[in-house]
Amino acid sequence: MRNQLNWFLSPGFLDYKISDFDLLRIATMICFLNKNKVQENLDEHVLNHKKISVNLIEIENYRNDSYLLPVYNLAIELKKSNIKYIEHFLIHGSLATLDYKKGWSDLDTWVVINDDVFNDPKNLIELHEKFKKLNKYLFQIDSIAHHGYIILLKSNLSVYTESLMPIKVLEKAYSLMDNNLIELSILNDAKSGLYRIQNMLDLFVKFGKTGVFEHHKYKNEYLTLESMKLRQGMYQLKYLISLVVSIPSIYYTILGKPVYKRDSFSPFYKEFKSSSQILFIFSEIRSMWEIEEDYPYIPNQIPQWVINKLPEDFIAKITNLIKDVNERFK
Repeated sequence: MRNQLNWFLSPGFLDYKISDFDLLRIATMICFLNKNKVQENLDEHVLNHKKISVNLIEIENYRNDSYLLPVYNLAIELKKSNIKYIEHFLIHGSLATLDYKKGWSDLDTWVVINDDVFNDPKNLIELHEKFKKLNKYLFQIDSIAHHGYIILLKSNLSVYTESLMPIKVLEKAYSLMDNNLIELSILNDAKSGLYRIQNMLDLFVKFGKTGVFEHHKYKNEYLTLESMKLRQGMYQLKYLISLVVSIPSIYYTILGKPVYKRDSFSPFYKEFKSSSQILFIFSEIRSMWEIEEDYPYIPNQIPQWVINKLPEDFIAKITNLIKDVNERFK
């Protein structure tokens, strides 16, 4: 149900231009499926119960900088609108710690929705309309944002896995709402992380064979090696880069030693010296972006300097890295 709700509230959903009648039908279907879901008993898998007191955002830090102003406006909108069914609304990552790279960093969030939203399709549509207004802030921060708000259900917190978001990340996040105490029942679940690694491996093996990166379409087009020759596909390429640089944090989460993403790279480089060089290249692209590119960036052209930074065999290098990680768990 979490994935369906993410889709229903996402910016991408708006691209379908669905009529009010069909919107009600979809909302009705989602509500029906939620009411009829079978809740699996996972009590025996619970590692521990945890309470996290998240720091409240110091919103004035975001008021006088044009790049950060959308975060300020988002916080004001949440308070002013008093949107129903939102239990928690957190920001994390570089816009929370303020070590962002202008034009590259996107708005990373963690939003918890009360399951009562499924009691009536009209509730879901009302929430959908509210998120249509909130979505604009994502693109004011990053014109080629490749994801919407990351949404969970309150019921997910009672069967929480760190593949949804490591606890270390939540501990460094900031709440845009006054409700900043989060209660979790954390599961012992390394399988979801292993599943992500395997899916990633399959994705890049196929990319290497077909020349098509079958993820995150832009205007109904996948990234291809041919489109990259024409310097088209920055939206898709940025997602590809963000996916690969998430590998170290996924790796340590699977090991049961989750760390903050920024802190995962140094130990990971030491463990995977021969295959982790592609991560250095992607980190350099992130660091150079605000120096080389104007803000806001107009998608979807790939800058020539980014093309120059990429090795000709970048797909093979990524694939070898994922294979090395995968082999550790075999």
